[in-house]
Amino acid sequence: MLDSVFDVLPAEAWAYYRTHPIEFIEQMILKPHSESRGKKLFLSDQQKSVIEAIAVGRRVTVCSGRGCGKTALLAMIGLWFISCHQEAQLVASAPSSKTLKSGLMVEYALWGRGSYLEGLLEFTTEKIYINVKNPVGSYGSFIEPRTASSGSPEAMSGIHAESLMIQLDEASCIPDNIIRTLVATLTSGGNNKIIMTSNGTRTSGEFYDSHMDDRSNLWNKFRLSALDSPFTSKESAEECRLRYGEDSNLYKIDVLGLFGSSDPDSFLDFHEVVAAFDRDVVPASTDEIEIGVDPARFGNDNTVLIWRQGMKVHEPIFKGKTSVVDVADMVKELVTSIRSQTGYKDKIRVKIDVGGLGAGVYDILELDRLHNIDPVECNFGGRGDDRCANEASVMWNTLRDVIGQISLPDESECSNYTVVKYMREELTARRCNYDTGKIKVETKDVFKKEFGRSPDYADALVLCFARKKNQRSFLTDFDHLSDQYVVKGMTYLNGLDHYVSVHYTSDRQASVVWAYWGNGTLYIVNESLTDDNVARVASEINARSSVKPNKILGNDRCFGSGAGAGQDIRAQLRKYRVQLRENFKYDELGALELLNQLVSTKSIKLVKNCRNTIQQLDKWNSDSSRAQAEKDYGLCYAILNIVSELKNKISPPAKKVIPRQSYAGGTAQTNNQPLYNKALGW
Repeated sequence: MLDSVFDVLPAEAWAYYRTHPIEFIEQMILKPHSESRGKKLFLSDQQKSVIEAIAVGRRVTVCSGRGCGKTALLAMIGLWFISCHQEAQLVASAPSSKTLKSGLMVEYALWGRGSYLEGLLEFTTEKIYINVKNPVGSYGSFIEPRTASSGSPEAMSGIHAESLMIQLDEASCIPDNIIRTLVATLTSGGNNKIIMTSNGTRTSGEFYDSHMDDRSNLWNKFRLSALDSPFTSKESAEECRLRYGEDSNLYKIDVLGLFGSSDPDSFLDFHEVVAAFDRDVVPASTDEIEIGVDPARFGNDNTVLIWRQGMKVHEPIFKGKTSVVDVADMVKELVTSIRSQTGYKDKIRVKIDVGGLGAGVYDILELDRLHNIDPVECNFGGRGDDRCANEASVMWNTLRDVIGQISLPDESECSNYTVVKYMREELTARRCNYDTGKIKVETKDVFKKEFGRSPDYADALVLCFARKKNQRSFLTDFDHLSDQYVVKGMTYLNGLDHYVSVHYTSDRQASVVWAYWGNGTLYIVNESLTDDNVARVASEINARSSVKPNKILGNDRCFGSGAGAGQDIRAQLRKYRVQLRENFKYDELGALELLNQLVSTKSIKLVKNCRNTIQQLDKWNSDSSRAQAEKDYGLCYAILNIVSELKNKISPPAKKVIPRQSYAGGTAQTNNQPLYNKALGW
């Protein structure tokens, strides 16, 4: 075999390499890299077995421990496939674009550049091409990264070629319908192959079944143990065994290359936590930003700050041996940095564990007026609720509700790998019990005894997602994270009453909400913020409403002030053929009471696209002056106008009862009922 650059290889060499992928990888990829790095690079026996299997077979599945070289293996197999086969296509996929770009595609660039194949390859943002003709005619072959969500498997359609390879990295976390769609494409050509690699993080799904429930024996199965790999540290493997035990999920998955098992005592599902580190969530610029702060004073504990925007969690900030002032300064510096990174201008909620050191931090931040923050007191030792024994358990239970939606920072996003390691340990190792009849998370002392440190990272994350606000909030029960309030869309509004409300502020800003009422529920389906004049706003309402509203309501400012002003507005409305009505029975306090009633009974639903309305309802509080409050929360006041209009439907007045005289000469008895239910939480 010649070992020079690709363009001097004869056709016989390329033909040989097509059926001898191990020699191709060793001579065309590893040899030049060994020379440039000054050390011999080689394939492990584990890797060679997988390469031989995919060269002659169609389906290969690999469950691997960490550090065994599974991603590098995929890259080298892929470079062999597109170089040695005519018009070959290779589709590479992973659970998220983040995993694909920072993992597998980085490996392709690492091994392709600097190899004898470099002049053969063209790297673009979309694909990797064979851009030079060679004796086997692989010109035009390419590697294409693709990702798809479970709701859009069509992104994986249209893949057909005589020579086709599909590579699935971290396949355990790829949606099952995506894997099934890709496997179905293997019938399109005679040289079609699929290889899946992953850690054994899930005990269900297509990847798990390919190893544990392959009744037709369709898959060639491999397990890569870190104990048998020349690339892993045996000292680290032994440390993991001693620290967590041979039966622990961390040892089974990370070291032995086995599938984990669910621990019934774990508060959070192990597989859900692992998936969260691999999930890629892109938040909207308007999504709320919140910070969790777990303060520690001295000793071995760390003060940890974790922030999120929407469901995207960012790298933790941590520091040991901090004072009250140090922690408060850390929060202010983080807020400043967040605003610089994101351009976010709204209030940032900061949730602090006020047990011990945190109380002083809260007091300092409560006085801050420069950073536009909303400090919130949380207490891991506080009271629980009907389901949970204490406040810590309430907050952990909230995290359990959303763990399947959030994106946690992985190694590529953190400057310190230990942060990811500790966070994963703390989230998966905390246990719960039901001895009291309620959910109760194990104490910090139990965790510290087992792991030798406090679960600071997990606690900060729990605070970050805690559903808690200051008591100054008008709608204390409204939960912007709950799908009981915020829904993706509504298609069942036929036959309901349709209302639109316009709230004008003193500086002529209009907030508009579209709503439906029926079945005892208020549905908020659209919103608008504008500085157009009243007549144009009303005309636009008619244009945008697919169903003619029962009423279009406006507050008193919509009709002007001063002699003749009201008549002029009404003349404009007649010109645009718009009927805008003023609610003369508007009762703000009564409407707020009724709105709280709707919230507490979960009888208000908002479409997810109404982001401004959701944000305003969530942050609506009594801190601002009336003028500022109307400017910041105009959509809330527009909703109040509708609620006030609907007061007899939301809470019908009591029927008038005629006093009944006692025949025994007693006093008259009346059965008077209150017009509104008592205000909830305000």
